[in-house]
Amino acid sequence: MNLKNAGGVVVALTLMWGCQNSTKNQDNQSTESSPQGQPMPGQEQLMQQAKDVTDEELTQFMSAMEHMQIINQSAQQEMVGAVQQQGMEVERFSEIMQSQQDPNQNANATSQEMEQYAAVNKSIEEVQIRATQEMEEKIVEAGLTLDRYQEIGAIVQSSPELQQKLQSMQPSAE
Repeated sequence: MNLKNAGGVVVALTLMWGCQNSTKNQDNQSTESSPQGQPMPGQEQLMQQAKDVTDEELTQFMSAMEHMQIINQSAQQEMVGAVQQQGMEVERFSEIMQSQQDPNQNANATSQEMEQYAAVNKSIEEVQIRATQEMEEKIVEAGLTLDRYQEIGAIVQSSPELQQKLQSMQPSAE
């Protein structure tokens, strides 16, 4: 199986780090307002928080986010490689993983598969730890604290205006 076909299954293996796809969620966002067009309670606070994010911080956030995507893609490839190195198919690993997390699912794994699964899990943990450290370093190198990066990410997710600003900062995909 090539990596392109494994893409859907790799989701189960990916690292989750706040807001990597925040700019892609714009279509799923809606702004709430009362029937009179006035902001709902809490929305004013979000609007103020969005105004508190400076252009410099947005640039720093974008830089860190770009590094996150690169690190995440590399980690995904390493995780798929770890699965395949143990002689498993990514789909089978995913089935076993889901059965481990959901007692209602049974993957009917053999003892050999469970040994392979355990070995892969250990490798994936190591990749995740290293990738998380790299991500944290890139956030700091971009000029943000980890808390501020996550805070900006949460604000961006709730602010279509900031999402639009971030999208305009991204190089156009060709």
